[in-house]
Amino acid sequence: MFRPSPTPNATPSVTRAIAFVKGCIRIVHTVMKIKSATRVFGDYVSGGWVASKWSIKAPFDENSCWTEDCTIDASDIFPAPLELLKELPGKAGKPCETLETFYTGHPTLCLDDDGIVYFMAKVKQQDKKAWILAVDMNRRMLLQISEFGAERTLASVTPTHRVGYPSI
Repeated sequence: MFRPSPTPNATPSVTRAIAFVKGCIRIVHTVMKIKSATRVFGDYVSGGWVASKWSIKAPFDENSCWTEDCTIDASDIFPAPLELLKELPGKAGKPCETLETFYTGHPTLCLDDDGIVYFMAKVKQQDKKAWILAVDMNRRMLLQISEFGAERTLASVTPTHRVGYPSI
């Protein structure tokens, strides 16, 4: 049965995504491994992360069950080609060697390929620079990295609703 483990102080948009693709409801759920945390802006030192992908075929009834399609640990993801990790900042100006040290969240399921999930990654939670990581979860491969400015993302992006309407 699909039961995502809670991530402290994280909104669902940071840790989960859901989509209806090719007759299935698909869910991806990420869990951060936290080495240490501070109370300032909830910043923490990442000890890695794990992502799990689940699905259930539609139409479904009381006998239908969620299927765990795959689970990957950040340490299990290999870049294809190897030069991809050089695009990410490492420690002390050295090239990045693993995805474990990044603040990673906002998983997004690819609607064209069952195995691909996109993640937003930052060096620190409050950074103004981020990268989109295209990961093939089935093959445990980092396929592509795209840098973008994340000035408007204060640690997370949370959808909201309008409370009132402007006076005209």
